[in-house]
Amino acid sequence: MAQGIIMNNKVSIVVPVYNAEDCISDTIMSVLKQSYTDFELLLVDDSSTDKSRSIMEGFLSDNVRILDNTEAKGAAGARNTGIKNAAGRYIAFLDADDLWIPDKLSKQIAFMENMGAAFSFTGYEFADENGRGLGKIVRVPRTISYKEALKKGKPVVEQAAKDLKAKTVEVLKDVLEKLEDEEEPAKKT
Repeated sequence: MAQGIIMNNKVSIVVPVYNAEDCISDTIMSVLKQSYTDFELLLVDDSSTDKSRSIMEGFLSDNVRILDNTEAKGAAGARNTGIKNAAGRYIAFLDADDLWIPDKLSKQIAFMENMGAAFSFTGYEFADENGRGLGKIVRVPRTISYKEALKKGKPVVEQAAKDLKAKTVEVLKDVLEKLEDEEEPAKKT
């Protein structure tokens, strides 16, 4: 990409939702309050049996959609449903019981653009059930080497989603698609 030219920088935010009626409204509001506004919010209902769906329906708009898993697939399966339906250049993950600070997306997109990064992750703070920070902060390094990223032989995307919590990961969609293409032959044999 040429310096200074910004292509589609839409972020598809994927939120797996399963029986999250107590927290999903706050999670959605934390996304809607983002200073970065070029996003779509994909709420993946993983066969909830509580009032999550009706709460989510109250937020439907041009940039907020509900996707349905007709049978529960778990958080990873719900994330995969979101990825397959994502229109953005970037994919960001958020859990249904987590909150973002208002400039999370703008800072992370700026970092990725400035560094030429295809993948990034952030630190996070643990909070109580009311969203108040508990002072326990998980910090991450500004950069990691390729060798560090291949911890235990697993690719950085998979490992970061496991170790650093998926809620902080942002990745170029085409990177995820390439990983999926590489995994596909293994599934068929």
